[in-house]
Amino acid sequence: MNFNQSRSIAEKALKEASKPRYAPESKFKKEIFDILNSSHKTYKYIFVNALIAKANDTNINPLCLQKGSTLAGAYDARSHAHKVLVPFERDYLDRGLGGSNEPFLNKPARYPELSKTNAVRKGKNKELLNLLCEVLPQIENKQLAKEALKDSLYYILKLNEKKKQKLLQSYDILPSSTISNFMNQILHKARGGESLVIVIGTLMKVYTASINGKVNVKVHKVNQSGASSKEVSDIDVYMNGQILYTIEAKDKEFNEHDVEHALEKSINAGAPNIFFVTGPRGEYAGDIPFSVIQEKAHSAGVHLIVVDYRNFIEMILGLTIWTKANKDFFQFIKEVFADAYISDETITYVLEEAKEYELV
Repeated sequence: MNFNQSRSIAEKALKEASKPRYAPESKFKKEIFDILNSSHKTYKYIFVNALIAKANDTNINPLCLQKGSTLAGAYDARSHAHKVLVPFERDYLDRGLGGSNEPFLNKPARYPELSKTNAVRKGKNKELLNLLCEVLPQIENKQLAKEALKDSLYYILKLNEKKKQKLLQSYDILPSSTISNFMNQILHKARGGESLVIVIGTLMKVYTASINGKVNVKVHKVNQSGASSKEVSDIDVYMNGQILYTIEAKDKEFNEHDVEHALEKSINAGAPNIFFVTGPRGEYAGDIPFSVIQEKAHSAGVHLIVVDYRNFIEMILGLTIWTKANKDFFQFIKEVFADAYISDETITYVLEEAKEYELV
């Protein structure tokens, strides 16, 4: 078989299939779409390879996979795929069949020919094998092969386009890694403790938005929690009107008096959990071991947890199924700006960083 001629046939068919007004014309167009829209890459390679070969030489048997086949019309389908289809797919089809360099090394292509008796998993794979065995023998001449080839290339192009659109849509969903990197970046500057409150408050709003139930995250003015009888800690989280936990944001040294004061407020508010989230500059520097204070909290029925900001960010992001776009994420940050009366200088700082991450 003349491989250069096969390549020329494939290129001409692609040119036709790429025309704006092209419409599938093969009498097997439904079966062709079903084959190419399947998830079994090897059978797709086998099918398109057979069409190109048949369009080149009407005498070949499109069921044959290896030159050692005893069927009439046997040909070296593996070499044809390697010399013609693989580079053609790479150059023109954007890996539309799967991007394999040696598709005929896979088990389904290592039989002498396609047969309904070939070993294959039951279900869709078996149905696909049967479909190939039924359709290919009906493509009896070059003309039918060329029509089927054009339709195949048309469907591959359309399916590629659909995949790209889906990929572009997925890019609109903000990756957790981007959120994590952005938050770590703004924490490079403490901004009087405001940066850490922004990070924690935003994360809790993102997280609780994915929880069933009426959840309310209250972010209070930085360094002034407790000024109102309705405030417990820097961030208070409620579900259905019941306080779930309180969070103290510490981006500077703190001691046992800070912890005991926050603990007392949480106990009085009936909060079962209190977090101390430490920022890059936050560190417990009390005279009493923190573990002693934790035991005191546990005896009072409160779970006292201290966690580094890095671990807190990764933990919350890991628990959150984020399906929103960039603009939705930044809306939570804007809510924290308002809730905590964040200074104009800090807002400007955060906005500048957000632009770098294309969040605004």
